[in-house]
Amino acid sequence: TAVLSGASVDGGAALVLEGDLSGAETYLRPVLELDPDPANASLGGRLRTVVDLLHKTAPKASHAKELAAEVNSWLIGHTSKSA
Repeated sequence: TAVLSGASVDGGAALVLEGDLSGAETYLRPVLELDPDPANASLGGRLRTVVDLLHKTAPKASHAKELAAEVNSWLIGHTSKSA
């Protein structure tokens, strides 16, 4: 599932770059529903990139803010489980 999750995040990032936030959320949803896995640093890094892209490409869009907040919540869970 790690490879599929990584591909989903990458697909979501590509859609953010295209301005398709609904499509990006569709790609990201299955990953965000997983329990954060502290052993999967690659996935966390990819998700941080998505948050950065959301802030840069659609900083005023409420959907982008909500999605970024949800990804950040997942990342916080990822960090807390590794401690």
